[in-house]
Amino acid sequence: MMLFISGSLRDHICETKPKISFLKKYGSPKHTKPLALQEIQLYGRQILEALVFLHEKGIPYGHLHTGNIILVDGQVRISILQNTITIHHTK
Repeated sequence: MMLFISGSLRDHICETKPKISFLKKYGSPKHTKPLALQEIQLYGRQILEALVFLHEKGIPYGHLHTGNIILVDGQVRISILQNTITIHHTK
């Protein structure tokens, strides 16, 4: 499995680092920042395009959330697993 150093969309919103343990990152969130309108538009469009692509290929995807949307160089990638799960397997 790959570890995405940039983290998930959830990491970005909560302003955390991907390598920190799940409970420390999200157990009692201290910081969350609203995304800028441009980010919401960009990520939203990319997510929808990815879901349309999967749908056209007959690939169902039913559990989309910020933990399994990975940010890579300003673009989103939909993952099957949350980045936090992949981190525990790469130690």
